[in-house]
Amino acid sequence: MHQPTVSITDEEIAFFHRHGYLAVDRPLSTPAELAKVAAIYDRLFAEKVGWEAGNAFDLAGTDEAETAGLPQILGPSNYAPELKETLYCANAQQIARQLLGPECQAGGDHAILKPASHG
Repeated sequence: MHQPTVSITDEEIAFFHRHGYLAVDRPLSTPAELAKVAAIYDRLFAEKVGWEAGNAFDLAGTDEAETAGLPQILGPSNYAPELKETLYCANAQQIARQLLGPECQAGGDHAILKPASHG
C-alpha cells in the first residue's frame, strides 16, 4: 500500500467548503503508474468484464458488448483489485479525508472507455 504524497492546503480546503468543488492542479500519480493502470483498463475492457453481472454497459445506449460506443465498467477494482493499491488511490483518499473528515472511505470506482476523437 502506498503512502500519500499529495495533500491539499488550508486555502484549498476553504475553497472547497465555500464553492463546493476543488480542482487539484498537481499529479496524484506517476507516469509509470498511469501506464500500468492504462494496461489494466485496456485488459478489463478487452475482456468485457462485468457484462454478464450487469456491471458493464454502454453509455451511448446500444448496451451490446460487441458494439458498445461508450463502454463503462462499474467497480473495475472488483475485477482488478490492484487498482485499489495505487498511489493515485492513496492520494485521492488523503484529499477526501482532508475535505470530508478522517472517517471518509472510498465508496466505489467507475471506468469509462472514451474512444479518441469521438464526442
